[in-house]
Amino acid sequence: MSGIFMGEYFYDRTDKVCKICGSSVWDAYGDFYICLNCKKNLFEEDVLKQNSHYSPSIIIGYDDNKKDDSEIKYVIDSTGNTIIFKDEVEAKKYLVNCGLVRKTTFKSMGVDLYCFNDFYFIDQIQENCYGK
Repeated sequence: MSGIFMGEYFYDRTDKVCKICGSSVWDAYGDFYICLNCKKNLFEEDVLKQNSHYSPSIIIGYDDNKKDDSEIKYVIDSTGNTIIFKDEVEAKKYLVNCGLVRKTTFKSMGVDLYCFNDFYFIDQIQENCYGK
């Protein structure tokens, strides 16, 4: 999953930007988009397709309790700071290199697949939403 948390909700990343300010917009479960910069709900006619080269900085979140009321935790470095990755590809490589994801090998096809279902790839913009 890639996106942001707002309160208790997770909004998926889109490939769209706000026509008003040019900021990324987030999918509000298919009904409309949310622009956190303008603080507005937007509809399809209010957004544009994002530059295909755009790749936001990412932090990795996980739920270690798997309960509805558990808090999302973040991958941290040895000093206790949240690790910020250049993009989702770099974040996934980190998880693979640390052995934190399950690997399935399909020998007949010569392919290794990794399961990232236990992790949230959260756009770094989330910190800006709360004024941090």
